[in-house]
Amino acid sequence: MEKAGIQFGGNNYMNLLNIISNIKNFSDEYTIYAESPWTTLSDAIVVEEPEDGAMKISDSDKVYEYFLEIFIVKELLSDLPQIPSFNKLTIEDQVNRIIEYAINDA
Repeated sequence: MEKAGIQFGGNNYMNLLNIISNIKNFSDEYTIYAESPWTTLSDAIVVEEPEDGAMKISDSDKVYEYFLEIFIVKELLSDLPQIPSFNKLTIEDQVNRIIEYAINDA
């Protein structure tokens, strides 16, 4: 397993809801890794994908699994307005849709 290391604003620890809510603040070159099982409140980090393409990385005593690349999350969020019920989706609903995508389609 690869060791995590990129920090944003001195703190690279967030949850999936925080990261996806602030996705525009992250470069497309980075990847999200999260503790499973994935929920909106799963601890997550944003790092450069390891050169070996590791599916799991560790930091301190935690193990994070590959979730999605930042650019994919941005694409998924840009597609959401095409859903007829989009105006009724909360940010939590949007994040849950992305989690479903990561689990079933990534």
